[in-house]
Amino acid sequence: MLNEISEFCFSAVEDNDCWIVSDNYTVLIQIDITNNNVKKTVKIPGKQFREFRSYWKHIIIDRKVILLPCCQEMLSIYNIDQQKFTQIRLDNHLINFTMNCIQNGDMVYLIDAYYIIVFDYKREKVIKSIKIPYSKKIASHILGIKDGHIFIPLMDEDSIIDFSTIDNKFSYIYMESNTGGFLSGIQEDDYLWLAGRNGNIIKWSMVDNSLVIFNEFPKEFETFDYDENGIFMPLSQGWKNGAANKYWLDSFGIDNKVWFIPFLSNGLLYIDKSDNSIYSYIFAKEDETEESMQTHSCVKFVFLGIAKNRYIKMYSIKRSVIYCIDTLDYKYEEQTLDWSNVNLEQIKKDYMIAVKDEACKNGINEKANLTIQDFIELIINRSDL
Repeated sequence: MLNEISEFCFSAVEDNDCWIVSDNYTVLIQIDITNNNVKKTVKIPGKQFREFRSYWKHIIIDRKVILLPCCQEMLSIYNIDQQKFTQIRLDNHLINFTMNCIQNGDMVYLIDAYYIIVFDYKREKVIKSIKIPYSKKIASHILGIKDGHIFIPLMDEDSIIDFSTIDNKFSYIYMESNTGGFLSGIQEDDYLWLAGRNGNIIKWSMVDNSLVIFNEFPKEFETFDYDENGIFMPLSQGWKNGAANKYWLDSFGIDNKVWFIPFLSNGLLYIDKSDNSIYSYIFAKEDETEESMQTHSCVKFVFLGIAKNRYIKMYSIKRSVIYCIDTLDYKYEEQTLDWSNVNLEQIKKDYMIAVKDEACKNGINEKANLTIQDFIELIINRSDL
């Protein structure tokens, strides 16, 4: 139960507190990443307990967790100190799953494939909406900002939209990177480090438009995949030509190094900015088989945050453990989430009600929506639900 509820894609960190939104449940979770203690779980109002990605990405500003809607229109803001939600409907906007945001002064710019929504986070008010003139250009999971210009890398082509917050004008930047578009990345100073759809990594300057392409990875770098017919392709060297489009899930930076999280692999990749050298970082016990992949979501690793400006905390979806990487010696140890401070009885009750509703609506499918253990508990506790 707890493993499923705690599955997520992205995190937001303030000091040493990490906030995540459950992928399948409308729960906001607060974790102290120094000791992995789950400090709080908060039900997001207005939604069923079990819903797939009502919210996805989020940002923390001035003790407020701003939750970006995913395929729905409700922006939710959780005030950490007041412990309450404010919800704002983004009327008449076609919100899609790629909505992202970036802060510029008192404003947060919410960006998806259709609109840029200017949001005053202090007054919690939408100021205006600006239609993006380039039809249905899907933005990637990374944004950059420099001198009042917001740079929006696109997911389906080698281009970046340049939006000026000064005069609200748009321009188009074409890149000769041969990546097929960008999936994730990170801003470091005047550069955007972009993970391309063909597996390449791009270092692009927001100042002079220069770029460096990284496409030769260590021999230890391995991936697995599924072919176009859904047949499992085991771990082997380099990228595969499978259905996952050589996907990079996320990126982060620490100590002059930029880290990249492959979608389907047994480890991570990082680039040392001092000399542009590339290294792999492999975890033991992370091999996959067709059978093991059926027990969890396709995502392998998700980034929790960096504790005490030293320890990288990486969550393994497969093994439900946290890898704590010490950036002084690059050794890691395995840790687990501590749920002892959370009211598990209420979470369990809400979870079992959601399981019951799912079973009544769609039937019982062990691999898709209900485990045998869930089914047994549902029968035992049916009178309490």
